[in-house]
Amino acid sequence: MKVVGEQRPQTLRDAHAAAAARRPQAEAGMSEWLRFHQANARMYREVSDVDRDTTTNSGTGWVTRSVRPRR
Repeated sequence: MKVVGEQRPQTLRDAHAAAAARRPQAEAGMSEWLRFHQANARMYREVSDVDRDTTTNSGTGWVTRSVRPRR
């Protein structure tokens, strides 16, 4: 994904914020919504490859640290 003048999203959270900022107005035409959804699909696919290890490991680590054995 090429982003001019901005940094590419590195995490799924960043990608979601970028998508929300670019979201067309509700009354936008179908072609604009289609371009928006296609661009988001590409962006999320690329970011999910980058963020896969971070997301998996942080979620697993959080669960592991949060669950305590009963006594």
